[in-house]
Amino acid sequence: MMGIEKNPGGSGTKKFNGQTLHWLTIEPHTVASGTLAKWFEEENGVNVEITAVPYSEITNHALRDISEGKREFDIFQYWYSMLGTLVEISVLREITTWWDQNSAELNHQDIIPVFRDTWCVNQNRRFGVPFDGDMHLLFYNKVIFSKYNLLPPKSWDEYLATARTITEAERGNDRYGCGIMAANIPLILIGTFLNRLAGFGGDFINSRGKPALDSPEALAALEHLIAELPYALPDPTLVAFDEMLGPWLAGRVGMVEFWADLGKISDNPEQSEIANKWGVVPLP
Repeated sequence: MMGIEKNPGGSGTKKFNGQTLHWLTIEPHTVASGTLAKWFEEENGVNVEITAVPYSEITNHALRDISEGKREFDIFQYWYSMLGTLVEISVLREITTWWDQNSAELNHQDIIPVFRDTWCVNQNRRFGVPFDGDMHLLFYNKVIFSKYNLLPPKSWDEYLATARTITEAERGNDRYGCGIMAANIPLILIGTFLNRLAGFGGDFINSRGKPALDSPEALAALEHLIAELPYALPDPTLVAFDEMLGPWLAGRVGMVEFWADLGKISDNPEQSEIANKWGVVPLP
């Protein structure tokens, strides 16, 4: 998501006329950010300077920018779960009126509601614009799957069996059945567990609004995740976005849960050895 920093010194309008906007983004989105910046520069005559940081550090960068009085950034991405905190300490500027006044041009009814509202609205006031729809899909290596006559899994049990088959058959070849991102970063850990929690029919909160992480479904999801680890790219606790990309693009991983843009990355011959050799299906 993107927010407008509450910066009294910023322009805050479209009439920039050669001025400079400073955008704080995350490293995995450098290309997307650069594309948007180019379009904005062409349409408005404004220079957009992009600063990219690891996504695990994006919130702290924004907080320091305000607390230390630098007010360097006009726009920055935020991890959606931090929206309430950023609003509470007055880091973000409210853009509800702007959003409503430009609804026809924005065509926001075409945006998935959870991206459009849940992640951008706090107490009925809007502070962000949808930019990144964090949706995981299951990507698989067609060459490896063909080698062992495998089909994309439709359940987590099939996923486990497939990962086991590949890892045991490829033992000693530095290839693994799956890649599991379990680095000690909230976005990574929550996403990996949530994929399985949803697959087992669980939820974080029950119908009474109480934590449900001790439910049979949640426990089953955790147990299944633990069972998968021996067949995953080592060491899952050290694997996040960047650590997963390299092995996947080198053809060393049979399956990986990843964001939808992995397809475009995988088909880039300048960085990928598996162009046109991968497939994608919904998560089990």
